[in-house]
Amino acid sequence: MTILIGTQFYPADPDSERRQALAMDALGRLEGVDAVDLQWEPTPPWRPWIRTVCDLREDSRTVSGCGGRQKPVVSDITRALSTIAEQRGYQYFMVINADIIVMPAALDVIRSRGKEAYAFSRLDIDRDGRELGVTLSGLDAFAFDLKWWRAHQHRFRPYIMGEGCWDVVYAPVMMCHANALLVTGGEIRHERHPMVSLNSAFADYNGYLAALDARYFSVWCRYYDKLLKARARGASPDEERELARRTFVWRRSAPAALLQAGRRVKARIDYARKRERWNRESAS
Repeated sequence: MTILIGTQFYPADPDSERRQALAMDALGRLEGVDAVDLQWEPTPPWRPWIRTVCDLREDSRTVSGCGGRQKPVVSDITRALSTIAEQRGYQYFMVINADIIVMPAALDVIRSRGKEAYAFSRLDIDRDGRELGVTLSGLDAFAFDLKWWRAHQHRFRPYIMGEGCWDVVYAPVMMCHANALLVTGGEIRHERHPMVSLNSAFADYNGYLAALDARYFSVWCRYYDKLLKARARGASPDEERELARRTFVWRRSAPAALLQAGRRVKARIDYARKRERWNRESAS
């Protein structure tokens, strides 16, 4: 089974480009993978085994209404990947952050478990490859069964990749509506590096979308809190899977829906003000 893996590689500072190169080279070592680099305009290929596909239609500026560096939109990446997967007859496609090292074990999980969707937590390593621990607070790779994605893609909002929140909303949406699996065994890796400031117009935009998705985000927060407690007492992998099964349940609720409607109105007003401020400051 060939698995399509895609992201958007980008010019950056030398250390970021070095980490992206590690991810590219890891893709070249995988068997049964079709790797693609999604771009807006024609770009020379980064590696001979990574095809450049110019099919991105949105970016951070168009969706947020703010200026800044052009960044991809997660739902636009998944749209492009699902189109390629359908054209080539692939069952699964996988989206990763640009500096994520995909290990063969990740592909083994996808091929052997038969789930409709997967979300992977990363194992952080240092520059020498020493393991520093799994980061449970977020996800850096998602894999979807094409048929399931086609039926449920409308549930996923246009979050900006490279900014916060999108992964911890995508994960509960996936877990609540699919026969899905959270994978935390180090199947993907990431070289730890200093975090950049989250104070930006694009971070505010992703925060706005997270407010629209507050019911899903709240489910993730409950799960994460329970997961940390389970890990602290030495819970087994089976217990963690059962915790996920019990926690990620979408319950229809008229009062919750009414409350969320009020949140949406407030979030739109708040973001409109923030967007105006960012654009005013950038123009001055």
